[in-house]
Amino acid sequence: MGVWYGVQGSVKCRDSRRSRKVLAELTDGLGEIEAEVEDHDDKTFTVTLNGGMHCSYGTASDIDDKITALGPFAVEVGYFETDCEDQKSDLWVGKPANVEKSIRSALVRDARNALKKLTAEEAEEVLAEAQDPHFWIGRG
Repeated sequence: MGVWYGVQGSVKCRDSRRSRKVLAELTDGLGEIEAEVEDHDDKTFTVTLNGGMHCSYGTASDIDDKITALGPFAVEVGYFETDCEDQKSDLWVGKPANVEKSIRSALVRDARNALKKLTAEEAEEVLAEAQDPHFWIGRG
């Protein structure tokens, strides 16, 4: 059974034989998804993916795996948004510690934006709850 798989995002990587091999494996199986590779003077390249295609769940999963395989070569944390049958997912590409830091920064940014949409009383209530030590127990 086929599914719709879409992807959009980019990552900047060190340019080496190994990173180019991983890039070639990624771009080889993209079908109708556009891949743009921009080479930079500092021995890095940026790969940008944009588009979608009908494929199997296995192919969609393989593409996700090939995107994240660029992680060890990332000089900056990259971000890709994927959509598989209307299920949106985030793919963060980079070294694990850098990815964790980027995810936390994005969460803080999103939380700040969400708080701006609340009334002063609602925001005060949420912030007071977050200061309770039991609030953080069991949260991932």
